[in-house]
Amino acid sequence: QRQMCIRDRLFATAFMASAIAPGADTFLIATRALESKLAAIWAAIGITLAKLTMVAIVFFGVSAALQSAPWVIALLKVFGVGFLLFRAWVLWHKTPGKVQSLAPGKDFATGFTVGFSNPQPFAFYLSVMPAVIGTTQIWALWIIVAIGFALVSATYILATVPLKGWLESAKNQVAINRVLSLVFVLLALWIALR
Repeated sequence: QRQMCIRDRLFATAFMASAIAPGADTFLIATRALESKLAAIWAAIGITLAKLTMVAIVFFGVSAALQSAPWVIALLKVFGVGFLLFRAWVLWHKTPGKVQSLAPGKDFATGFTVGFSNPQPFAFYLSVMPAVIGTTQIWALWIIVAIGFALVSATYILATVPLKGWLESAKNQVAINRVLSLVFVLLALWIALR
């Protein structure tokens, strides 16, 4: 029991350190938060579901299949890079103006796609999961991931929302969209080269 608690804490600490670092998922949340807190929340829910799905895949033994079939990771990487480049293109060409109200399903689907197509979390779970599989239950890992990423998402949303007033200027909207677009391109390159 004590060993399980220690390993759960180690998993939680490693997960939080990994999740708080800026990446494709947190940049998506930040860009959506600039337009709407609700849109950012739906994107965060999609990303969280993607992370929970990855935990289940690794926990239930697909890690062996992924290690014996590196093409699966390569395919996820190609898909992730393509999707990030698409998001960069959309941001670069976005015209400033009033916030569009998007359907929650679209933000959720975008969040899930960004979250699941990023090979970094898979690599993280593949490296950390063997240390906890024998001593913990999947529900405990799901709780750690769900609560942990909710805290990370709230941090990014709350840090981004104060910029909304500054973004009322069309010139500032274009500038931030272009900067975030370049960040998505850099993330895509970083994923492609790893």
